Amino acid sequence: MQGNLVEKKVVFNKKVAKDTFLLCIKSKEIASLAKFGQFLMIRLNRRYDPLLKRPFSISFIERPDRIFILYRVRGRVTKEMSGLKEGDPIFVLGPLGRPFLIEDNKRIILVSGGIGIAPLIWILKEHPERAILISGYKDMDEVIRIEDLLRGDYQYRIAVEGDSPFFKGTSVDLFKSYLEEKGEKGIILSCGPYPMLLEVYNICKEMDIPLYLSLETHMACGIGLCQGCVVETKEGYKRVCKDGPIFYANDLIFRE
Repeated sequence: MQGNLVEKKVVFNKKVAKDTFLLCIKSKEIASLAKFGQFLMIRLNRRYDPLLKRPFSISFIERPDRIFILYRVRGRVTKEMSGLKEGDPIFVLGPLGRPFLIEDNKRIILVSGGIGIAPLIWILKEHPERAILISGYKDMDEVIRIEDLLRGDYQYRIAVEGDSPFFKGTSVDLFKSYLEEKGEKGIILSCGPYPMLLEVYNICKEMDIPLYLSLETHMACGIGLCQGCVVETKEGYKRVCKDGPIFYANDLIFRE
């Protein structure tokens, strides 16, 4: 892990769906160190306005030096971020967090809601022969097409709640349909809003399927010092930035 903010350059920053952008930065150091599920803390300038850095999942890497971050415009920082151009400076700290460890020879089912797809793409990219990505969106404008991000053929299924040519419903609906269709279990990794994660957890608990969650939360430091991103577990409170963001779901305490 790098200990200080380091200036990097933007390679490109393109819109891929409604309010959704793919940012590419160049860094051999980060590309050589990063692992599945880790994240970066980012500041857009050298000023302390806004004061806090922001966490962004590493969506995937193209070695030797390209790091890709998929993000959605939600507030002031991401709005400014969407205006970055080729050659602009960006200040990053990372890679941070505990990674997701891939078990040998097991089917990997990735389940996301909305921008929760961001930390899951890399696994699909590196394990196309045994990973499938199931993603859910509110409407067609939000759909992130994997062919706009990656070269090659991937197992990617899309659910849309509104009118679309895709599966009608949520990613959880499609996940249940997939399990019924294929009868496969394997290992599940999920990221998205809390209600969605709770539904996925209940399904996996009932079917006795191993489930790991990539948790999203506000972070101040990203390195475990401020204790501002804790999550409740059966062993007490854990820091998402330092002890996560990947957690084994059975270790967490869920509140309805």
